Amino acid sequence: MTPSLYTRLIWLLGTIYSSGPISKQEIDRRWLESPLNVDHEDGYEARSFHRHKEAILELFGIDIQCDRKHGHVYYIDSSKDLSSLIQSFMPLLLQGDKNLAARVLAEPAPASARHLPAIVEAMRQGVVLQVTHRSTINSHLSTLNYFLMPYCLKQFQGRWYVVGRSSKQDELKVYALDDIDRVRWTAKRFKFPRGWKPNKHFEGFFGVDRSLEPETVTVRVTGKTVQRFLEHPLHPSQRLTEKGDDQAVFTFWLAPTRDFAEALRAYGSAVEVLSPGTFRQLFIDDTQWQARNYGMNLHYIGEQLSLF
Repeated sequence: MTPSLYTRLIWLLGTIYSSGPISKQEIDRRWLESPLNVDHEDGYEARSFHRHKEAILELFGIDIQCDRKHGHVYYIDSSKDLSSLIQSFMPLLLQGDKNLAARVLAEPAPASARHLPAIVEAMRQGVVLQVTHRSTINSHLSTLNYFLMPYCLKQFQGRWYVVGRSSKQDELKVYALDDIDRVRWTAKRFKFPRGWKPNKHFEGFFGVDRSLEPETVTVRVTGKTVQRFLEHPLHPSQRLTEKGDDQAVFTFWLAPTRDFAEALRAYGSAVEVLSPGTFRQLFIDDTQWQARNYGMNLHYIGEQLSLF
């Protein structure tokens, strides 16, 4: 499939998804005015429209439906969140419009993204990869070579990770693509395990760190950050358990890792960890460490931090 066709598919998908129910006439009008319409078509030709609908279903598993009872309009099931998919194709949407591209300031793609095509295709065909991986052990940088059966890819905080089973360790591990220097195909094949679900593998975890077991985490949130938590949950397990005038208590079922701590710490004093105690102590220790860096001394007495 050509890049220009991919662009049209994403344009059509994004137009219908962002507009809600939309008529074919309105799609024609928008395509007529789009800079992506390099052939100056009078509208979105009917046969192309239906072919592209089928291609979107085949490629992305997204069914563009038609509501004939309410004006013959097209829509996508509102329960589907396509934001990440559309965002990933943003460079295609900006093709051919240098002025607009200069006005969209996206984060640069990590250099490790160069490995994605080889890994994706290896996942599709069940190919074992030979990987050259950088590792730091006891402050010494070393290079490891091993065979990897890639099960899935996961993006977290702008970085890409591959989950797979390697010849080095007979268990599923998470490898950062940033630490991979080279990826080569081999003649070996593997079978993706039936019933293994990537989402299930990371259920109860925040990001990619699975070094701790999930448990109940409780935090108190104050001020405007309460609404932020309500509108943008940090994790699928997030639940509102108490609500006051200017504060709320949320619970999570996940592993209280450093990655989750960093996500909470981004909200500053608006978030207080209540439990578990070991996770709360992590924040207390970090606060004391930061205070010493700034020439202050914080002393913890019971439930109070005092400055002296």
